[in-house]
Amino acid sequence: MPNWLRRFTRNDDADPAKVYIYLIDHEHDRTYAENVVQYLESQGVLCRCIPLGADGLRPELQLCLDDHATAVLGFNSALDHSWLSSGSFLAAAEKNRTVVLQWILDHPSSRWQEFYASTPANSRFLLNSEQERQYFETYCLPGALTATMGGVGPNRRSRVARLTGDSFKQRQFLAWFRSACIASAAWRKTTRR
Repeated sequence: MPNWLRRFTRNDDADPAKVYIYLIDHEHDRTYAENVVQYLESQGVLCRCIPLGADGLRPELQLCLDDHATAVLGFNSALDHSWLSSGSFLAAAEKNRTVVLQWILDHPSSRWQEFYASTPANSRFLLNSEQERQYFETYCLPGALTATMGGVGPNRRSRVARLTGDSFKQRQFLAWFRSACIASAAWRKTTRR
């Protein structure tokens, strides 16, 4: 189990760590969640990925509270905007002593205005760079626990089985780029006359 997660376990590692990952149904969130699950499972951590409903009332979050999750991870402001029938999810998680990690994937200056229920007591924040972390601690939520992740990492979708020079040349972007360059060169020739 990773050292950072060991701090949050409740029973001196008698039970394995359990991390619930809640995500909005978006391709990027699914990619990020796959990367996190792949890493945590390789470290012996039990993971469960659960898509969140479209509206703010999200009873699926009750599962992590009932199961005494070691930590709950969400991307951007998804968990901040989540409610149970009893009230704010973040308030319920704080009362239950469930660690909530909110990974802000963009610069916090562009995302922080979306947050309204997060406090230093009910949330911890993951940011992609040290500069973003310092900005967050200075201008967003001073006193909150933060950490730098360094990005979401590579994903299986970004890999090809075998890369050759010919297969690289066949990529759609390169075909488009080649056409654009040829068109641009032809246009320049006609305008020089």
